This record gives sequence, C-alpha cells and structure tokens, in this order.
Amino acid sequence: MQETPPATIRSGTPVRHSSGTPETAEKPKLLDRLREALRARHYSRRTEQTYCHWVKRFIFFHNKRHPIEMGEHEINAYFTHLAVKEKVSASTQNQALSALLFLYRNVLDRKYPYAPADWRWRWVFPQENRWINSQTEKLLG
Repeated sequence: MQETPPATIRSGTPVRHSSGTPETAEKPKLLDRLREALRARHYSRRTEQTYCHWVKRFIFFHNKRHPIEMGEHEINAYFTHLAVKEKVSASTQNQALSALLFLYRNVLDRKYPYAPADWRWRWVFPQENRWINSQTEKLLG
C-alpha cells in the first residue's frame, strides 16, 4: 500500500497527516493571495501579471514594507513619484491605481471609500510637465 503525500495547505493552521504528527502550514504570500483573488474573479492572466507588477513596484518603492503597514500617505507618495520622477501617463497611473485599490479592497480587506477621488491624478500644465493631485491643488489655490 502506498502512503499519501503530505498535505500542502497554506492556511496557517496546523495540518495533521495520516501519521498523526502536526505540521504548521505556511501562510500564502501577498502576491500569491493577490493572484488567487484575481483568478477567483476571473481576471485575465495579463491583468494578473500587470497588477502583480504594480504591487511589486509599490512595495520596492517603500523599501519592501508590507502594504498592510502603509496607508494613504504612502500611496500618495508613490503616485507623486510615478507622476513627477517617472513621468508616467495618466492612463498608466490609473492602471497602477486600479492594482493598488484591488490589493487593498480585495486582498487586505481595507476599505478606502473615497480613494479614487483622492488618488486620481490629472494633467494640469502639459507644457511644463507638471502633475498635481487634489491635495496639491488646494495648496496652489
């Protein structure tokens, strides 16, 4: 009789094998959880790759801090960096915004009800290549 291979469940709870010995299963990593959430909602593979790319860039921008430790201030700093330093287009920023909103709403279960309005960027001075968001706009008057 062949023995069954050990269970590989990633729930973070102890798993008992047929031998009766408990093992602690690993909790799934953030990007694995993101991929699972995207697949559960039937997003395309290309969207999955793109969202994972933007989440990785966000994490590396903040020196590998976990997104659960970060909030709106760090997200605004990231979008400022994308607009000012990287000079990415508005549609690219919207793509990055969609990825981060999906991460926070569907994976980390943190709700930012006014996020799109607060984080949405708009082009103001195309001749000078300057970007502002709603908070910067208040400062400029």
